Amino acid sequence: MVLKSVTNTSHKQNVASAGNYTFSYDISLHGGANLKSFWAIPADNSVGNVLLSLGTNATGIIGEGEAASQITPGNWVGSLSSIKSTSGYWIKVDSDLINQNIGFNVLGFPYQEPAISYELHEGYNLISYIGLDNALLEEAIPEEFSEYITSIIGEGMASIYSPELQQWLGNLNELDFGSGYWIETNAPINFYWNGGAANTNFIIKKHY
Repeated sequence: MVLKSVTNTSHKQNVASAGNYTFSYDISLHGGANLKSFWAIPADNSVGNVLLSLGTNATGIIGEGEAASQITPGNWVGSLSSIKSTSGYWIKVDSDLINQNIGFNVLGFPYQEPAISYELHEGYNLISYIGLDNALLEEAIPEEFSEYITSIIGEGMASIYSPELQQWLGNLNELDFGSGYWIETNAPINFYWNGGAANTNFIIKKHY
């Protein structure tokens, strides 16, 4: 079954109840590199299928330690072959479209668990954020991880954690639903975001 949606000129409201629903949602991109994640993914989670509606506007996609490029229409090559809900991705759009908004549609199944667990290694980890939209950084990151997470980097924004001040410093103050983030840790940890994950029995309001 397809997700029921209500759309007006300013936002789309997605509404679902428990069950095996597929969700149709739009992602807004600009020319260049966009740091995103996917909260609902089709059964065929290959790069070419997930990015299909972008057509030749998409030139490449970069994950943590993996990447793929579209060398001819629909022909993707590289070490990145499939999309996961737990990962963040740099989606590369034709740089000639730098001043344009490019939207593309994804039809897929949402992550089914109430929370996503991330196995982070020491150093930088590129992960998804599909928790509460516009969540304050200090509220989204559980306090138990404050001694392990040293910085977080988004698209054009970053913050570092000051143990002395016990607060985050920088211009990244809120986390955006559907974005990707680099998380720097000083030790391997099993991490989760406060606020759970987008799944069934929810309403999401998202501006595009």
